[in-house]
Amino acid sequence: MEALPNPVALIESDGSIVCVNQAWRQFSRNNGGALATEECAGQNYFDVCGRAGADEVLAGLLAVLEGRQGRFEFEYPCHSAEQARWFMLQAVPLGAATGRLLLMHVDISSRKLAELSQQAKCALLQQTLDTVETLIVSLDRDGRVNSINRCGARVLGRPAAEIVGCSWFASCLPQPEGMTRVFPVFRQIMEGRLEAVEYFENEILTQDGARRLIAWHNAYLKDADGQIIGTLSAGNDVTLKQALEAALRRKADLADRLKSIAATVPGAIFAFCMHPDGACSFPYIDGRELEALGFSAEDFVVDASPLVRMIHPDDIVAVGDDIRASARALQPWHGQFRIHHPHLGLRWIEGNAIPQAGADGSVLWHGYLSDATERIEAIRRLEQSHAQIQALVAHMEVVREEERTRIARELHDELGQTLTAIRMNLRQLGRLAGAGNTGMHERIDAVEAIVEDAMLSVRRISQELHPRILDTLGLGGAIEWEAGEFRKRMGIRCRCAVPADDIPLSESAKTHIYRLFQEAMTNISRHARATAVEVALDWDGTALTLQVSDNGVGIRGEALVGNTLGLTGMKERAAQIGGGLTISTAPVVKGTCVALRVPLAAGSGRTRA
Repeated sequence: MEALPNPVALIESDGSIVCVNQAWRQFSRNNGGALATEECAGQNYFDVCGRAGADEVLAGLLAVLEGRQGRFEFEYPCHSAEQARWFMLQAVPLGAATGRLLLMHVDISSRKLAELSQQAKCALLQQTLDTVETLIVSLDRDGRVNSINRCGARVLGRPAAEIVGCSWFASCLPQPEGMTRVFPVFRQIMEGRLEAVEYFENEILTQDGARRLIAWHNAYLKDADGQIIGTLSAGNDVTLKQALEAALRRKADLADRLKSIAATVPGAIFAFCMHPDGACSFPYIDGRELEALGFSAEDFVVDASPLVRMIHPDDIVAVGDDIRASARALQPWHGQFRIHHPHLGLRWIEGNAIPQAGADGSVLWHGYLSDATERIEAIRRLEQSHAQIQALVAHMEVVREEERTRIARELHDELGQTLTAIRMNLRQLGRLAGAGNTGMHERIDAVEAIVEDAMLSVRRISQELHPRILDTLGLGGAIEWEAGEFRKRMGIRCRCAVPADDIPLSESAKTHIYRLFQEAMTNISRHARATAVEVALDWDGTALTLQVSDNGVGIRGEALVGNTLGLTGMKERAAQIGGGLTISTAPVVKGTCVALRVPLAAGSGRTRA
């Protein structure tokens, strides 16, 4: 014992000190420590521990004496005025059969000072790492967390103290892949069976169950022999970056598809933006039409004015008004306008777009522009042709009406006079034949009846060719008379309401209205199978209305939308006097209702020619 440099004492199982070496006595004199005593004989070390309040030391010594642990070590400070010192009390049994303990105090001041220095450096390093907005994690060779910086703890959503000491792969990675896929790779790297990986990406699991993708850069910690004993990894959260990259890939794919579509259609797909300051641009525009105009899409990304300047001066104001109205109401835009094409001259452009409000007050339209010149010119030619046909029909109607009037006048005047003269001569022959010539009188009466029928037929045909009753009774009276004749001829109840005063219309307009009314009544008699008809003629000082309704079977839908001659003729008559005709049938009304409305300003003038 005397040869040992460290303070050593031998104690019995009851705590009494058997002996100490010189180093122990010197240690006690120099330090005056509570766990060291200079006296030996009769001294009880357990009592020394009790007086010092070293319950942990006493419990440890007893544990060694009772064989519950093989050795006991206890570190304690023992500072002097000149320096900081630490010692370690070590207790080991002196053979199993002796029941004695060998106590030794070892000066560990150098190691403790080194540890404290290292801890200070680690604390400074941890403070530095905590300022870095990158996940920094240190793992031992078993995958336990040695340290993690503040950013890493924040991303995981857990305190650093809760993470340190835990298995990184079991507690911080999604399962089961954390333990079944990633951890086996880590173990192989630690054991040297797999080449170290400097960069890789994997997901971590946050406290709230969210997955975050981290891109790691790894450094491998090695011992003096060059063996890997752990890792130091720096990671960046690339979850948002990955989502943005995926969105950009989808956007690029969509752009490629749009370009493919734009390359196959004879127009331009576009995105048009009106900024809060009123400036306009085309963030996206593509199509072969741009190349034909001598432009590329990049020419309009910032400023749309080069294309706007090509719009015809007579159309530019209307186009601007339509765009601003679409922006205010956020309603779809549709426009037709002309542009000056550098090679083809004046061209018609048609566009459709849907607006979308931007957060900065701008409005973005997505739509399509196409060259509609051929279609619009074809429509205009068709409209001109239709107008010419209508004018020809109106002219033919005027000519036909004039011819009817002439024939009716000749029938009434000439044939009527002839038949009247024949009847007068027949009556004169009856007087000349004498009262006794019965046979002659019968023959004369028969011929006179034929003449009377002929006169009625002439009157009827003349009336049908030209309604002279319009000249004598006016439009209201003529319609009322025609309704009465219809009632007598068809036996169908017919109620008619007309104004007492004449309506200020041109003769041509009156004739068209009367003919239209006749056609409506003819349709009822032929097709309606009605038992009642109501006729109403009215005017309010601004427009004339004529309504003819029945309670019949109605008109089939295909007849209403088709080109039946009767209905088409009625509509043409209405159009020729500037009016409009509507026809309603079941289930809208019971039976059929024909309604004519003619503004007096239109009906008081001439028909279209």
